[in-house]
This record gives sequence, structure tokens and C-alpha cells, in this order.
Amino acid sequence: MAPVRRSTRNSKSRTGSPKKQGNPQTGAKRRTNRRNKSAASKGEIVREKSPKLELNSSPIKQKNDQQTTPTKQVISKKGKNVLFSDDLVSDLPSTPERCSSPIRSILKPVEPNSLNRAADPNDTSLWDATNNARTINPKCFEFWLPGTIIQLPSGSEKLPMLVEGCMSVLDDEKFERRFEVYAALNGIVKTNPSAILLKLFASSKKNEIQQASLPLVVQVLKDISIIEKSIFNPELDKENDSPTKGDPFKVRVVTQALKLLNFVLCDTELNSFVTNADICWIYDHACTALVNPRISKALVSPYLNIIKDCKLSSSCKRDLFSHQHILEKLLFAVLNVKGFPSVSLVTERLICLKNYVLNFPDFMAKNIDHWFEPLLLNLCNMIHPLNVKCLGVGVHCLLEAAKCFLDCTPVHTCVLNKMSSRIASSVQSFTSSQEFSECMNQLRMQNVKLGQFVVSKLQELIRAEQHKLAMDMWMALTLLSSVDAFDESTYLESWLKVPNFCFSLGPPATAIALSYWRAVCFNLCKNNLDAFRTCIDRVQRPICKGDNPLYATHTLKSKTTVMMHVFDSFPLSELPKIVIDSLDNVFLGYLYIFLSPTILKSWTKYLAAFWDKIVQPIFRKFYLAKEAGPYANHLGCEVLHTLFRVSMPHPEKEFNEARILFNDPINLPQINPLPSRFVLIKFDKMMQNMISLFELDTIKFEQKLGLLKSFLNKIKLVVKKEQSPSVTTYDLIDNLPLLLRKLLGTQAVSSEVLVRVIVVMHDVFSPSLLINCDLGSENYDNNLNVYLPIVESSSALPLEGRMTVIRLILQSLPQTKALILITDILELPTTTNDTIQIIIELLSKTNIVANTIDLQLYAMICKCISCNYEVFVKKMIQAIVSIPNSEEICRCLTLLHIDEWKSNVADHVLLLLRNAPSKSIHHFVAGIISRRLEASLVQSLAFMTKNDFSSEMFLLSGNLFDLIVKDKASLFECCVLLKQYLKFKCQQGGNDYLLIDVLAAGCSKHLDIDITFLEKLVDFSHLPLSSREVQLQKAKSSTEVLLETTSSDSQDEHSRGDIDMIDNDSMDQSSLGLITSSSQEVAGDIRSEDAVNLDRNTLKMIVKTNNSLREGRSRSSMAIENLIGKEEEVITSKQCQSESRISPHLRFPEKLSNVANNANGQIHSATSNTQGVSNYDTSEERRYSQVDESVQTPSLSAIELVKLLAEKSSQELNMFSPQQKYELESELLRFMIKLRQLE
Repeated sequence: MAPVRRSTRNSKSRTGSPKKQGNPQTGAKRRTNRRNKSAASKGEIVREKSPKLELNSSPIKQKNDQQTTPTKQVISKKGKNVLFSDDLVSDLPSTPERCSSPIRSILKPVEPNSLNRAADPNDTSLWDATNNARTINPKCFEFWLPGTIIQLPSGSEKLPMLVEGCMSVLDDEKFERRFEVYAALNGIVKTNPSAILLKLFASSKKNEIQQASLPLVVQVLKDISIIEKSIFNPELDKENDSPTKGDPFKVRVVTQALKLLNFVLCDTELNSFVTNADICWIYDHACTALVNPRISKALVSPYLNIIKDCKLSSSCKRDLFSHQHILEKLLFAVLNVKGFPSVSLVTERLICLKNYVLNFPDFMAKNIDHWFEPLLLNLCNMIHPLNVKCLGVGVHCLLEAAKCFLDCTPVHTCVLNKMSSRIASSVQSFTSSQEFSECMNQLRMQNVKLGQFVVSKLQELIRAEQHKLAMDMWMALTLLSSVDAFDESTYLESWLKVPNFCFSLGPPATAIALSYWRAVCFNLCKNNLDAFRTCIDRVQRPICKGDNPLYATHTLKSKTTVMMHVFDSFPLSELPKIVIDSLDNVFLGYLYIFLSPTILKSWTKYLAAFWDKIVQPIFRKFYLAKEAGPYANHLGCEVLHTLFRVSMPHPEKEFNEARILFNDPINLPQINPLPSRFVLIKFDKMMQNMISLFELDTIKFEQKLGLLKSFLNKIKLVVKKEQSPSVTTYDLIDNLPLLLRKLLGTQAVSSEVLVRVIVVMHDVFSPSLLINCDLGSENYDNNLNVYLPIVESSSALPLEGRMTVIRLILQSLPQTKALILITDILELPTTTNDTIQIIIELLSKTNIVANTIDLQLYAMICKCISCNYEVFVKKMIQAIVSIPNSEEICRCLTLLHIDEWKSNVADHVLLLLRNAPSKSIHHFVAGIISRRLEASLVQSLAFMTKNDFSSEMFLLSGNLFDLIVKDKASLFECCVLLKQYLKFKCQQGGNDYLLIDVLAAGCSKHLDIDITFLEKLVDFSHLPLSSREVQLQKAKSSTEVLLETTSSDSQDEHSRGDIDMIDNDSMDQSSLGLITSSSQEVAGDIRSEDAVNLDRNTLKMIVKTNNSLREGRSRSSMAIENLIGKEEEVITSKQCQSESRISPHLRFPEKLSNVANNANGQIHSATSNTQGVSNYDTSEERRYSQVDESVQTPSLSAIELVKLLAEKSSQELNMFSPQQKYELESELLRFMIKLRQLE
């Protein structure tokens, strides 16, 4: 606060108070009494009288517009007059006539020569340097007229002559016009610079006068001593009853002399010519005079001016105040000056205290117990609006004290103790107010504490609308009581009533109170958050056995509560701008302390606690809440931008924790950004704030996008240095889709914006980290696609913009990750057909890699496409079929899950695989068709018959008839399709007799289709089974018994699990002969094709299978591709795992074991016999037919049978007939079904 100008005293005019002349060239004229010389006509005695004589104490008169002479009577307005005379009768302008003595003027007589002289002393042209008595020279007594102040312009050439004359007349003890001389000297020192003054008063060099002060100072001290003896001596001043009045003529001389002396002491150039002894005497004398009970009010101010500044050189201060003896006298004098009801004098005393705090902080801190409470109580006594100016000076004194003692713990402890204690008993009023003493006594009797009294006075001042003054005082006292346990103080709750009271008075008062909350912030956060750090350490890990974690937690909570007080004191919605700015300044002050260079350098571990307990709640409640309003939201966005700024922290030398106490608020560039690693570690909190901000409609999209960019650039510094992504990095990437969805879901964006987002992400993260898929393998164990929100946002763009975004992403990804992206894009409900078309075109141009992961992704892709797929699908199938290993081909095809594709795409694949040379592929295709038959029988059968899947039809014939028999609704359509297909195959020509025979026989047996039409299309000699069925139909009457027996045996076989018609004892011998004949015919056909002979046992299995189908026995179909996989597990090195899952007592069906054993023997027999079917041993056939059914052939275990089959070479296995292979596969299917059911 700027120094307060001392006001003009309001005291009544005295007769001795000097007044300046209106015109410096014209001095005041001395007036004399005029005698009334009129003769008495009635013989009365004529006596002298002074008509209308104005008894003004001051001889200095205002300038009159008319030309006056020293003897001319001047009539002025009547005012209060005082007569200073030994015979004081009345203070009226004139007194009644008295006969005892003539009336005498209070003014001293003037010499006749001086009255007749019309020369003006201010007219320097009349000055004569000679010492002639008749000349005008300052050295002459007559030069100094009463009440005439000599005033020369600055730098006048007559100044040396005037100063020399002044010193000359002052040195003469008989000279009586000292007031005018000192007044003239004061005019000189005020109007001239120090360089001129040094020439005028210090003519000799400094080193020549080290032992003596300036002659002027010596003369002043001499005059002050002499005059004050008469002023303070009651014996010499008997006319004045008041001990503090004094002779006004002498007082005014001392006043002018003290002013001159004060100027010399305050001028650093002049005071160096004053000895330390004289300065010490001046201060000591001033202290003594101030505490003198007879001191005049007019002398208090100049003495206070002398002791308040102490503008001395450093060496002089060190010499004078090193022992603090003089300082104690100075402080004692200021505190014990006799009080006068004068605002100016109280102001001077307060300025003295303020200057002492600034100039002698150690001394004032040591003696705060002596001056703090008197100062505070006197300020509380000045709450009246008339004393606002004086109160402002006192509050400024407290603020300076708070500033000087920010780190002084003894001062803080003393102030806090006093604020929590009763009011002291010995406090002197600065104004000698009786009411003050009575009020203090009453408060002491009521045991009122000082803090409570101050709070009530501050509230009173706030009611008087002096909000700033009250909060200034509140802030100063808050800082002066800044102990470590400030938040635990007993009077804190009462102390916070002051700002709370302002909060209830409207926005202006609220804003002012919030601006002073920085004092509380400083108290709790000073010394680099030492109190907070100590609490956090004790909460996290007790330092010693005596520490109580619960107490530390309570302390930490207490400090946090105080910090959050202003944000919890009133609703934060619909706040006016002035209040929002004030709260923003408070929060920026918090951040300024929390992010100090020392914290960021040495104690970053505490930053998380500050963020979680203070910063994050403020963001959530104040900045990012929708009800906070657009302005607060905008400020929050700017703060987050600042915290994410990529820059180095400010150096420690630029940081000052007391900066938050400055009146000008902290701006954003002064706040250090957050550490990059901290942003990464606390990314969840950062994202919470960003998501909240992205959801606000009051923030522009460009601001949101800029915030995202700042956030990613901030963490880039850490992510790029990681050798491998950390767990935190992975967690952050997992949450990026949510962040992008909140950003891009608010409004439509252009492709340029999406490209910017992609580029920023690629600049921070490797693109391959931003996408993944859970495929149940290493590195592919979770579903993640950061690009998906970007692709979703691009769905509203034109095709060109969409493809720009998608191509940019695909080009940056490896092939597998690109396939994951394509899969996710195709699965989006918003994906349009044109997007799918372009993606398929891109896939058609890429190289197909037939690895497990890619094939799984291709399978997902093909599930979603339905048009223009031919090139891509063909390229994919070709890449798989080109694998040399047939087992690997089937495994790769299995990964595609073709049966789950859309029907047209799956049909296309089946057509591509139809003519594949590999038998494994045929089995795979059969498996797919089998599942499709179960799902859609008619459609799948129509597809098979239309595209002539002959091999697959043969493999699936048994399962096909089973499904047709079950589906009664589709029976007619299926019969039509099969009949048409049989006609097609018969008309086609070729060697598919076996397929035609099996299908025709099955249609006759199971579907009751009349197949006699085939006799016109094909030679029945090639169709033994069909021929038998036709003959059975023709000889129905002759075979009735056989059919009944067959029906009975079929029912028994249904309960046992197998049927054997050939071994039935009731079978008609003619029928058996027919079968044998048919078998021979078939054997002849096969012989012509170099096939293996169909022995009786093989034919028996065919009949058994067909009979089983006829009875509609329910069987479960197993996909051929799955069977192949299971066979691998049994035959290959995974045999041990299969054994652990299969019970050692589990046996293959007896017939299957017999078939294998018989086939084994047959293979060896066929190998040894090279003569073909002509050398067939009929005895062997009879041996098979005469086997005793009661004697069961020992069953082979599953493991034994697998070993038996695995040991056979491919050449030996090829010796099986197609019927035997099919029967073997069927039995294996049944076994695998049973095995799966066990699981």
C-alpha cells in the first residue's frame, strides 16, 4: 500500500500558527493600532483606544487585493481571536474603556523606520551583499519581517546569500525571527535538489568534517534544546493552564526546526554529514519528547516523522541499532505517546510501526508480544467509517508484518496463542478514548477471546460494506497465525465465519472473500507442502511405534477439508462470472503449489494423493459439471490443456511459493505441466476428466480434439521409451476406444479430422498394439479395436472419405491385424454394401497366407459377405489346396467353418472342392454337406443332386436316408430329387454303378420308391442290390416269411445294436441263393474294375446296413472332417491322451472287430493269391456261413484295433472294397459318437 499522506489538522486556528503568503514577492504587512484622537466635547478625558483590533495570534496575513502599507488598518471577517497579553481581559475585537490602564496590542512594536520602508524582502534585486545597516541583506535582523517567508525559485543564484544570512542570524541568540528563518530554510530544502543543497549546506568535504555535523544541524539542535526547555518547564509558562499547550510562538519555531531536521535526516546525501552521535541524540531526544506528558499536539507529528523513517546509511544503521537499545526506545515511544483524538496522529503512529516492521523485522518479531495486541485492539476500535483511512494504514501494517514473518514460527505461535486467549488488561488507546478502556474491561470480564472479538469486528466492518478492508485484515491475521497445525486450531471454525459471511452477501463480496483464500492455501501448503507430506507418509507407513495411522489419516482429512472448503460452501451451479474467476484463481493457486519444481523433482510420489483428494474432485464438481455453465467448462478445458502441455518445468529460481499471496492472480503459463509418467500412471483419472469434457456441448470440437492430441503427445514421451509395452500402456490402449467414442460420437466429422486422429495415435503407439482379437492363442487373447470408433464415425461420410480412412488404417497394419480390422468392420451393423465391396476388392489383391490365425479371420470375413466374393474365395481355397500335406489341407479347411457361411458362398466353396484329387478333401466336403443336410435337407439335397456330388452322395447315403425318413414334411421333395438324380446318373453314363446301386436300393428299401424304371436306363447286372430289391418286389408272395422273420430280427437287433440277416436260421435258402447270385454278379463287375472280391462276409455287412436303414434306426451322423481329426488323435503320437479318456474296458462293436480281423486275413489271403476271384475258396465261404453264433469272437479293445489298423500299409488298406470302407467308417462314426457321449 502506498504511504498515506498526512492530512491537514482539523484543530482550531491558533494565534501562533504560521500561514503562507499568497504572493511570494509581497510580504504581509504589519498592522498597528490607530489611536482615536477625537476630542471629548463633554470634557471627558480622552484615552487611547484600538477600534476593531483583530487579535489574531498569527502575524502572517493573507494578501489583500488593494495596495496596503504597514500602518494601514485592514478589516477582515470576524473570527475567533485570542489575546496573548500579560493583562488579558477579553478575546473580543475591542474591550470597554477602562480607566485603570491603557490597552496594549499583542503584537510587538515595529520600528518607525521599518514601517516606513516599502521594500519587499522577496525582491532579490534589492539585496545588497554589504553589511550596511540600511541595505537589504539576509544577515540583517531588519530583513526578516514578522510573518514574511522568503521564497526563492529553485536554483536561484541568491540562495547562497540567503543561506549564509540565515545561518548568521540564527547564530545570534538575540535574534527573534527564528520562525521565519526556519520556514525559509524549509522552503529551500523542499524546492531544490540534493546536489544544490550539498553546495549550500556542506561547503567542506565530508572527510574534513568527520568529527562534526553540518553547522545547520548543530544550530537546529541548539535551538530545539533551548526552546523546549521553556516549553516543557511549567515554571516558565505560567500563563497556560493546559500542560500540553505550551507557548504557541515557541512551538511553531520548534515545529519548523524539526521539519528541517527531519528533511536532513531523510536525505541520504545530507545525513551522511551528520555524526552518529548527533543522530543518536536526535532519536533519543525524540523518544523522550514523545512520552513527555507536556508535549504539545503540534510537536507530536514532527517528532513521529523523525523517528518513523530512519533513512540512514547501512553503516550508520548498523552502528546505531546493533544493540537494539534505541529501537526499544523508539517502539516504546510510539506505543506510549499521549493519545490525541486526531486521525493524522494515529496514522503517523501506525506508519511508524509499519516502518519498524520493514526496517527492523528481527527486532519486531522478538517483541511482537508487546505491540501486536495493542495494535490489533486499536484497529478494532476504528471500525467506524470515519476512521476508514486510519484503519487502512493499520491493516497495511498488519499485512507488512505478515509478509515479513511468513517463515517466523515464533511469531505465528505467539499470534495464534493470543488469538486463542483472553484480551489483555493493559492496552492503551491511541486516541485516549474512554470508551475504549471501558469496552476492554467489559470484554475481559466476559472472558471473550481476542479471536472472537476480532471476528465480530470484521463482520461489523463487512456490514458497513468495507469488504476489502475487512478481508485484508483477515488475510493478514491468517498469515500471522500460520502454524503447521493451522487446520486443527480451536478458533478455525470461528475464523472461517468471516469469509462465509461474505459468501452470503452476493457475488461482489463472495469474489473478494475468495480472492483472500490464498492465505489459507499458503498456510497449509507452505514449505513445499511439508505438513501434507508428513501426513501422507504417516498414513502410508508409520515412522515409529508412537505414530498413530488413524490420527494421521484424520489430520490429512482435516487439511483436505479446509482446502476444499470454498468449493463446498455454496452450490457451484449458475455462478456469476466474477465468482467463477475467483474460484479459478484459487484452484490455480493450488496447482501452482502442487506442481512446484521441488515437488516435481524430489517428491512426485505425493502428487497422486494431491490429485485424488483435491484436484480431481474440483475438476468433477466445478469445471466439468454440466450445471457449472459454459464459462467454467471453458476454463476447465484450458486448465487441462495446460496440465498436458509438453514443456519443461519452470526452474526453481523462478518459483516462489509466496507468489500465491500476490494481488495479481496466477495465470496458466506460470503453472508447471504434469509429469508425463504421472499422466500415464493416472490415465484413468485423466480420461475421466476428458470424457466428462467431451460430453459437454459447451466445448467446441476443435478444443476437444486439441485436448486429445495434448494428452497423447504427453504420454508419448514415456511410451516411446518403453522397450516393450507396460501393463499400464496396455490398460490405457484398452480404454482408448471409449475415449474416442465419446469424442467422435458427439457430432459428424470430416475425413480430415479422422485422419488427424489416426496420425496422432500412430505417432504414440505402434499400430499393431491398437487392434487384437480373441482367437484363443498367444498374443491373440483379447478383443480390442481402437480403430472401430473411427470407422463407425466414418460411416456417415461419402464413400471416398470412408475409404481414405480405412485404407490409411489398413496400410499401417500387418496382414493379420488388417484382417482383424476387416472382420470388425464387416460385423458392424452400419457397414454399407459399397464398403463391403471395396473391402472385398482389397482382399482380392492381397496375398493369402494359410496360417491358423488368418484362416480363422478369413472364416469370420466370409460369414459376412454374400456378393462379389468369387475371386477372393477362390484365391483363398487355392492357397489352402496348394498345401502338399492332405491332413494339413483338411485342418485348414476345417478352420474356415464353411458350413456357417451364407449358403451361396458355401456352395461356391463346395463347387471349388468338388473335383479335388485328394480323398481327404472329399471327406471334408462330405462332412460339410452332412451338417448342411441336417440344417436344410431339401435345399442341400437339391444342391448335391444339381451339382452331381457323387462321391459325397455315396459317403452320406446312409445318413441321407436316415434324415429323409425322420423329416416327414420333406419326404416327397426328397423322393423327387433322388429319383431325378438316379435318372441323371443312369443317363450320364460312366462307372457310377455302385452309387446308383446303393441309392436305388436305399430308395426302394427306405422310401418305397419304385425303381423299376431303372431297368430301361441301365443294365441291372451292374446293380446287384437294386436287382435284388426289384426281384423282392416281384416275388413278394414267395418271400413273405422271409420278410416277417427279417422284421422280427430287426426289432431284436434294434435292442442289441446289430442285425445279421444272413445268419438268421429262418432265412429262405432261395433268398440266400439270390443274394449269393447277386454277390457273384457284383463281384464280376468289380473284377472287371480290378477291385477286391466281395466275399460272403462283406456282402453280409452290406445287407445288415441296408436292413438297419430300412427299419429307420436312429443314428447320429458325424462329420467326416471331425472323424479325420479324431483318427489323427488315435493313430498318431496323441494316442496316450486318447487312452486316458477311453475306458480300458470299452470295446469296439463285435462285428467291427470281426470285420477287421476277417479283413486282415482276407488281405493276407489276397496278397498271397494272385489268381483273382477265379481261385476263390468255397470251403472258406462255407466256413464263414457255418460259424457258431453262440461262440463269440473275442472283441478287440479300441487301442488294439487302432494299432492293428495303423500298422497296415496304404497298399494293404486299399485292398478293402468300397463297401468295406464305408462300413468301417460308419462303425467308427458310431464308436466316436459313443465316445463323445462319455465325455
